[in-house]
Amino acid sequence: MNTNKQKPSLSKIGWLLAVASAFGVLSTSVFAATEFDYAKVISVEPIVESVRVSEPVEECWVESQPIYSSYGSRGYNSVTPNIVGAIVGGVIGNQFGSGRGKGLATVAGAVLGGSIGNDIKHDNRASSQTSYRNVERCEVTRKQHREERIVAYDVSYSYNGAIYHTQMNTRPGDEIKVAVSVVPVR
Repeated sequence: MNTNKQKPSLSKIGWLLAVASAFGVLSTSVFAATEFDYAKVISVEPIVESVRVSEPVEECWVESQPIYSSYGSRGYNSVTPNIVGAIVGGVIGNQFGSGRGKGLATVAGAVLGGSIGNDIKHDNRASSQTSYRNVERCEVTRKQHREERIVAYDVSYSYNGAIYHTQMNTRPGDEIKVAVSVVPVR
C-alpha cells in the first residue's frame, strides 16, 4: 500500500499555511489603514419617479328623509272617528227598512259606519303627520392620482482635488463622510 497517496506531504501543508498567512496579513493591513475624512459636496440632484397613489376620500351629502308619526305610536289612539262613524251609519241605516228590518238596517249601518270611521282615522294619521328632516350620509371611495416622489439623490463631491459621484438615499449636507484607505504600491 502506498502511504504517499493517503497523506498530503509536509511541503504542501507548509505551502498552504504560508499562502493563508499572507492573505490574512494583507487583509488586516488594508483594513487597519482605513481612515475617515470629510469631502465637500459640489452638487445634489434628486432622482424622481412618478408613482400612482390611491387615497381614501370621504364624500358626504344631505338627504331629506320623511318622518312618519301617528297618534298610536305616541300612545294616543282616539276612538272618536269610530263612534262618529257608527252614529252616522246607524242614522242612515235607520232610514231604510221597516219593522224588524229597520233595527237590522240600523245595526248594519252602525257597524259599517264604525268601520269606515276607523279607516278614515288611519288614512288621516299617516298622511297628515308626515314631516321631513335632513340626514347627512357619507361614503368612502378611493381616488387615484399620479405623484412625483424622490427615490434617491445623485451626489457629486470633491476630495483632494478629484471629483467623485455617488447615489444616496437621503439628501446630504455640505459635506459627506468618506472612507480613505492607504495601500502600499509595489
